[in-house]
Amino acid sequence: MSRSVPRVSPAQLSLFAAEPPAALPNPAQELPDVRDGLTRTERVVLWQLHELQKRWGDRRVPTATLYGYVVDAGVNISPRELENLLVRLGGTNEDRRGQRD
Repeated sequence: MSRSVPRVSPAQLSLFAAEPPAALPNPAQELPDVRDGLTRTERVVLWQLHELQKRWGDRRVPTATLYGYVVDAGVNISPRELENLLVRLGGTNEDRRGQRD
């Protein structure tokens, strides 16, 4: 008994090859830099915040806006992790809680 091999069109093959699997995060990127002690994630967050503050002028940059720009820059971070990072880098939670930390 002979087995028949199904024919696959090039269009069907391209569905599988269109997007490579996501790369695993590089643990070396989360090591602090010897120059200033910042990780890549912290550096990207601070850079995006700086750029947004230049655009927004005197107004505060909403955390949701910053989050969008950080994720667009290729950083895999949750909103909660971003908030914790901002507090750790010197921000306060006064807007969320109605009082200063």
